[in-house]
Amino acid sequence: GLEGFRVKNLEFDGKGAADVGIRLNGISPVTTVEGVTVRNVTRAGVHLSNLTGLEGRPVALDRVRVLLAPTAEAVLIEGKAADTRFVTIKNCRFEGAGRGGVRVDGAALDFEIHNNRFYNLAGPGIVFAKLPPGQAARPTKGAITNNSFYQMPTGLQFDGPPPELGVAWWRLGDAPAAG
Repeated sequence: GLEGFRVKNLEFDGKGAADVGIRLNGISPVTTVEGVTVRNVTRAGVHLSNLTGLEGRPVALDRVRVLLAPTAEAVLIEGKAADTRFVTIKNCRFEGAGRGGVRVDGAALDFEIHNNRFYNLAGPGIVFAKLPPGQAARPTKGAITNNSFYQMPTGLQFDGPPPELGVAWWRLGDAPAAG
């Protein structure tokens, strides 16, 4: 729940004992993680849980590099108690034998994933997890643009059926929408 918090040019090494390198949650507009490297964590390099920026003042991961252990995902986005909103992941590098790049588990709104490099992952670059039994579909809205997926089995994966019309809005491509 911090506004304008900034972490810049640091390296986090979990030494194979830490579950998560960086964990952010709450209402945190203009919070930025920039030029950071995370390595040797067992679950997630960056864990964003029920995290909210504000319109025009998103939470941003910029130039973050995550070197993945086989059991970890680079970025885990969970929106269970509240929607994850106004999050931007840009100019990042996710690499190694890990489970995947960015995993969206729960509702996520107004997010952007762009200009990132996903390299040599054992799992998908970006995955939208299937909802648990009994959990109603919640809105998902975001943009995924200008990402590179290299030497991995899947770039973009949806684990469940596509959301009902009116529940989801997606823009997949290489240019921002006009207006």
